[in-house]
Amino acid sequence: MTDIESRSVEITPTDSDTNQEDPSTVGDLDEPSAEPVQEYELKMPPGLALLIDAYNQVNDQVLSKQKDEKKVETEMESTADMEEKTTDTELQSRLHKLRESIKLEKEKRDAAVAAVIVCGYAQKKEEFAREVESMGASDASNEQEDLHAKCAGIAAQLADKEKELSRLQKQLESVRSLEESYSDLGQREAQDLSSKIGLERASKVALETERQKIFTRLLRTSCQIQEFVAKELSSKA
Repeated sequence: MTDIESRSVEITPTDSDTNQEDPSTVGDLDEPSAEPVQEYELKMPPGLALLIDAYNQVNDQVLSKQKDEKKVETEMESTADMEEKTTDTELQSRLHKLRESIKLEKEKRDAAVAAVIVCGYAQKKEEFAREVESMGASDASNEQEDLHAKCAGIAAQLADKEKELSRLQKQLESVRSLEESYSDLGQREAQDLSSKIGLERASKVALETERQKIFTRLLRTSCQIQEFVAKELSSKA
């Protein structure tokens, strides 16, 4: 049995991504597809995975607190006609604290996005810095929230794929360790598992690339992220 050909894929923003102007393009991203022929190997700039993990954590916190905010708002609406003022005051206090916390977490999230973007452009900082300086931003908060929600969905899909890859790889190692692996049946089973691993890895690359495009779109729609990026670039100059 021959090993599946390995192919290295660089996960960094492209010029076409950063020049993208139409906000509808990200919203219409298709479900990532995977090519069944080759095994893909993710290749990221050093430290990028840790920065993305940090972003995922703070993004999850923001999304979770926003759900709590909606629950409190709903509870306030349901008690609006009641005479009990104590409950209403308590809910208002909770809502105020939640909104203050969300505001702080969103700022951390923007800083995390900026760190990811700067890391992705590590090889062409000067060129990228000039481009950021000339950028405008719409500050479309609704679109930004949708994009962060998409990133959370991608993170969940990638976690599932990691589990599936681990399961398939253990299965493949088990098949290869058996004497039967030298038989035609054993070789076919190993090849089938290798093909499935290739599919999962290709799908992972597609998801990572989709997320990188979303980060680029976030940069183009947020003045604050642009400011954080500019600071990051100047501090590394």
